Amino acid sequence: MRWQAELVPVVRARLGSGPGRPAPDTQAKAIVATVFACIDTATELWAGHDGRVDLADLYDQCLAAVRHHG
Repeated sequence: MRWQAELVPVVRARLGSGPGRPAPDTQAKAIVATVFACIDTATELWAGHDGRVDLADLYDQCLAAVRHHG
């Protein structure tokens, strides 16, 4: 949680704002939380396969799943 709290201002500073977009704080918190959820899920899947699959590939698959259903 501490890492997330420290990353939110960094992400917020990179976000633009505009009509129809969530507030920068909301966007930044959602993005950071999603990244950490994907890391956790990829790590769980990797461990479930006894490390025989590529962790980075699993992470990419998790992010792709979020993108396709967002």
